[in-house]
Amino acid sequence: SSLLLSKLINNNNILHLSKMRYYYILQFVFLLGLANALQAQDTHFSQNFANPIFLNPGITGIINGDTRVVGIYRSQWGSLVPENPFKTYLVSADMAFAGAGRRDRFGLGLMAYKDGGGAVNFATHYIDASFSYILALNDNSYLGAGFAGGMTQRGFDINNAQFDDQYIDGSVSTNPSADVGNLATSLWRANLGAGLLYYTSPSARSNFFTGIAMHHITSPNSSFTELNINDEDKVHQKISAQIGGNLPIGNHLDLAPSAWFVKQGPHQKIDIGTFFRYIFDSDTKYGLERSVSIGPWVRLGNHISGFGMNDLVIAGKITYDNLGVGLSYDINLANELKIANGGRGGFEISLSYTGLLRPSHRDSYSCPNF
Repeated sequence: SSLLLSKLINNNNILHLSKMRYYYILQFVFLLGLANALQAQDTHFSQNFANPIFLNPGITGIINGDTRVVGIYRSQWGSLVPENPFKTYLVSADMAFAGAGRRDRFGLGLMAYKDGGGAVNFATHYIDASFSYILALNDNSYLGAGFAGGMTQRGFDINNAQFDDQYIDGSVSTNPSADVGNLATSLWRANLGAGLLYYTSPSARSNFFTGIAMHHITSPNSSFTELNINDEDKVHQKISAQIGGNLPIGNHLDLAPSAWFVKQGPHQKIDIGTFFRYIFDSDTKYGLERSVSIGPWVRLGNHISGFGMNDLVIAGKITYDNLGVGLSYDINLANELKIANGGRGGFEISLSYTGLLRPSHRDSYSCPNF
């Protein structure tokens, strides 16, 4: 999206348009243009730690307990489209069950999100079910392998769209546009993904994890202009990789660095940073703690001039036994985006519950703090 927007801003033809015409064309191409230019990209979150199964189905069921429920809300681009900013809602739940081996587990998960906004209300609805098996390599190390599948629906309201041929002498005509043609306004596509995660957790406060996953394995057609079998716009396969851990550096202080990499077609990003976590109290047997975490992340991604810094993300999290609340804000660092929105990025909040719904299954199963 930053690449598309920066091209628009630097286009001399657009800069010579009247203020009103510039506004509507920018809004139309940036928002409705998502139907073709950005439909190959999935939404993303700054709080990767809040819902790790979004990026890797192999993490399904890897929980301190047997149940994890997550909700996330994200708002962005409010400075560009204040009447209808892009908003993303995500909910997920996964559970762990006893596996075939003594310390093996298998996990089941369900995730859904909605992402939409802008003048034409371009929206994506996504639902996925996931399954994983977590093999105990020894008492402290595990390998999780997971699969996910579901459906995606994308659409927009064409009644609110405005096209270039509707502008006459600086005014917007109500005449229908010839550019619409056989443009569809809604489509459904199947999802299929898989992932692996290795982690080791010698103690409740010391762990390491690394994983890799692939999404959209079948690269389904996602064109809104399917005039014939050759008129295709494939959804790019998405590869994600994760690495991180938790390291005690004091009696009550931990360092929790992580890096989250995503590549989808020509688009790629890396979120890299760390939490500084202060632990007020903890129950090492069941992996519970009362803590406050805060830290910076830097997002690197595509620019019109190449690959570089996109955002500085300031994130915080409060954990109270089974409950967690996370807050984050993106500060744009890319010059192209700063021109458009004054450096204002996205706000995000997450709520999570991680615990035991079946007390009879209690054990000292330690998991990473994602």
